[in-house]
Amino acid sequence: MPLKHLATLLCALSPTVALSQDAVQDILLSQGLEQGQWTKDLWEGFGIQANLTTHEANLTYPGDHRVALLDLNLKDPLVQEARRIEDTAPGAGPGQKPFIPSFFAWAGVGNVTAQYVFANFGLREDYDDLLNANVTVRGRIAVVKTVFGSSLLRKLHMGVHRQEQMQVAAEYGLAGLIVYTDPQLDGELTEANGYEAFPDGPARPPSMIERGVMSFAGSTFAIPAMPIAFADAIPILRALNGYGPSATEFGERWQGGGLNYKDVHYNVGPSPNNIVLNLCNKPIFPDGQVHHVIGTIPGSTFPDEVIMLGTHRDSWSPGAGDGSSGSSALNEVARSFGTALAQGWAPSRTIILASFEGVEFSLPGTQDWWEQNHWLNTSAFAYLNVVSAGAASKFHVQGSPLLGRAMRYGTGLVLDPNINANNQTMLDVWDGEVSIGTGGDASVLLGTELLSSVDFGFSAGEGDPPFPYHSLYDTDEWMDCYGDPNREYHLTTTKIWSLAVFALANDVLIPVTTNEYAVLLQGSLESVDMPGLHISSMENAINDLHQATLTFDTYADNLGSQILAQPDEPKLLSKAREVNQKYIKIERIFADPHPQSSSDRHLIIPRVPYYFQSSAFPALQESIAAGNLSAAEIYRDRIVGRIQEVVALLALEGTTSIALAALSAQHTQVGDLPSITVNFFAQGSFNKNYEIVVSNQKDKFLFRVTLPVDPFFKTESEVATLAFLRQKASIPVPEVVAWSSTSDNALTYAAELRSLPFDQIGSLYFEGSNTCAETNSSVQDSQQIKSMSNYLGKGVEVGQMGLPFFFSKRRLYIHSDRGPFANSLQYLTAKVQMQTAWIENSDCDENLLDEAPQMLEVCQTAHDLVVHLFPPTDPDTCHTIYLHDLNQNNVILDPISHDIVAVIDWEMICVLPNWASFFYPRMFLNVDPITEEEPPIPVDYNGENDYTIIRRDR
Repeated sequence: MPLKHLATLLCALSPTVALSQDAVQDILLSQGLEQGQWTKDLWEGFGIQANLTTHEANLTYPGDHRVALLDLNLKDPLVQEARRIEDTAPGAGPGQKPFIPSFFAWAGVGNVTAQYVFANFGLREDYDDLLNANVTVRGRIAVVKTVFGSSLLRKLHMGVHRQEQMQVAAEYGLAGLIVYTDPQLDGELTEANGYEAFPDGPARPPSMIERGVMSFAGSTFAIPAMPIAFADAIPILRALNGYGPSATEFGERWQGGGLNYKDVHYNVGPSPNNIVLNLCNKPIFPDGQVHHVIGTIPGSTFPDEVIMLGTHRDSWSPGAGDGSSGSSALNEVARSFGTALAQGWAPSRTIILASFEGVEFSLPGTQDWWEQNHWLNTSAFAYLNVVSAGAASKFHVQGSPLLGRAMRYGTGLVLDPNINANNQTMLDVWDGEVSIGTGGDASVLLGTELLSSVDFGFSAGEGDPPFPYHSLYDTDEWMDCYGDPNREYHLTTTKIWSLAVFALANDVLIPVTTNEYAVLLQGSLESVDMPGLHISSMENAINDLHQATLTFDTYADNLGSQILAQPDEPKLLSKAREVNQKYIKIERIFADPHPQSSSDRHLIIPRVPYYFQSSAFPALQESIAAGNLSAAEIYRDRIVGRIQEVVALLALEGTTSIALAALSAQHTQVGDLPSITVNFFAQGSFNKNYEIVVSNQKDKFLFRVTLPVDPFFKTESEVATLAFLRQKASIPVPEVVAWSSTSDNALTYAAELRSLPFDQIGSLYFEGSNTCAETNSSVQDSQQIKSMSNYLGKGVEVGQMGLPFFFSKRRLYIHSDRGPFANSLQYLTAKVQMQTAWIENSDCDENLLDEAPQMLEVCQTAHDLVVHLFPPTDPDTCHTIYLHDLNQNNVILDPISHDIVAVIDWEMICVLPNWASFFYPRMFLNVDPITEEEPPIPVDYNGENDYTIIRRDR
């Protein structure tokens, strides 16, 4: 089947068959084995090979749990006991087991009775605020708000997971932790604002309880924890009214509590001696099993390269939004691929569909399955995960930046289901950037196994009804009324999922833009801030990665173009395999060689879910937060080492030559890479020169590549000067065909493509050579030459580059006039102004600071004298191109006459008045201009990467 037809098929899923939600819903309410068998049978019915795998696991189930408010002064001390299941929970269907009562999986086991405090969100900053207010927290129970979906924490860039709430509480010596869902999370759609609670309206039900996992499977914290509904938090918080400071006395993070309408004042306590909480958490830990369904579509061209997609079937609740929506979307992807297979399609690489079980309880089933299929370590490139396919209207994508290109492909072909979208695609709505984080099984495969992964889907955004997360209200009824009534968001997710996998599995070259990783790292450096922690090594490594990825991406794009022209060429397919293997390895390189936890091994991307913002470098950031400089330095060095490994991985032999050939083909209008030959020509201190030969043409070209050194305006000066000399000079001057003055191009260096009317590097010191050539020194009215433009069409001017004076001693960053100068008055005035600005802005030593006032006075005197020496009414008429750095390494000689025929390096060029141009070029200082030596051969050269990059202090 033609690829375009398959893409059309994947975009045209019928809404009438797009979701088997009801069927999935019924299955998800039973046990894992029945779910798995049903899913396996369904996929096989679609024509997809499937198998059911079983893995042993340590489980945790509800046991003895209690949260009770007690008044020890009463004969019957029980004031309030929190419910363990929602008030109007739907009943279990035929053959189904009862719904899960509320508890936190893998929380600490214990039974404690103690005074308590209200600790806001339970962040480190919250406990610090309490301690600074002389509120004792050690040995007490903390009552905190859930962090799920908090727009305030997102605004403050302080989002955390409940696991961190637990960890922090244990660190601060709390005896226990109670988490409730405050209506503050819900914006305007609250009972306080007159909205009815679900099922009568969109507001959060008072009895809703947010279950969840508190640690990784098999490990528990030292203190117990329990979730409760806000209806049960009300009497607990009311009992603190009048005790301790009020939340209003703290900062913005403490404001906005949503239970004021219930007479909750949000005092922090502690509670009086007689008012205590009893917190009991004693779950059971039976041995059990988890069951995964694995579907396989073999690849036709690259069967040993694998693209994975999947979700989890298990749920804390009926799971209409979290659980079954992802599973139903996955089933529809399977259906669409089955239809395509029946019509003759086969993907280029192998596709694996996975329906996992156990993620909600943080079970290691996914990891166990991966370890049993260790061949995937060198074969699998990507995993695309969906948990919530359509719980509301906000689209999220987070994970590895290596999958940004595939996600943009998928979103670019699917329309936004919002009725007010005006035919916008989902790419128009989404910003096109993969945010930092993971989700669902992607957190295991990316955070632990370092498989490039993304988690995406639709979740609750601003203005949406609150999502009944991990509660018994996550039902079809809620979905039908408020989540996704017409399943349009589900269908949109299904299409995006199918198309993204289609792109990854079908292109000969996996669609990846490696530079997106460099961009992520560069953007994340701002968050690395710690006194005494030097990050220049990180900056340099990331800059190197930026250059390497730009070059590699250009190489890959050009290789892709060749493959399109010759899709069956074995040599090109072999090169494609080499590129794809590098894509597979990139993410793995970022594994921490000595991780604190086997589950958190990624040095760059944190293992956090979609609903809060985070920053890169999790282990480094944790060290910074803890104030541990030595640990931060260790992680900094590990990150640098891994980045350098990626740079080395992407350093393909011949990459520069291919990029040069591609650009040459483009700008010489040849348009055919095989017609271009690239030969090394010469190398200077700060540049390399390559000969470009076009087959069946006499013309040759010189590609001059400038290494990454200051000064900034070097290329503009050279281009403008060459344009000037082509009009004014008697010597033959190369024509600049194309140029770029920055590293933002395929070569990742500033470069010029010039005509090449000569074929030999020579020396000025060969006997009998003419050391200078007649040049017309007149520049009529100092006309600004703009005959050349760069790739972007931007013009340049002769004289934009000035004398070394205008750039030395860190003058580079001073905004000042650097020419071209119409007359001597302008030239000298510019020099005085530059010197003045440098004195005023430079970081001077103590001696210079003492002399600064006198120096500024001299500058002012000089400025006044210049006007008298060169009055504006007497403009100069003669100007000269001035080259300060002319030397034997910067010129090319005619091989017969040994006359100068061209200048390679026009560094530090400007147009000056004749009187200011009377200097000896460096080549005439302390040297004998006549020698018997033969012209030297081209510089000894040991390969494209045989050079040292000069780094100047910026």
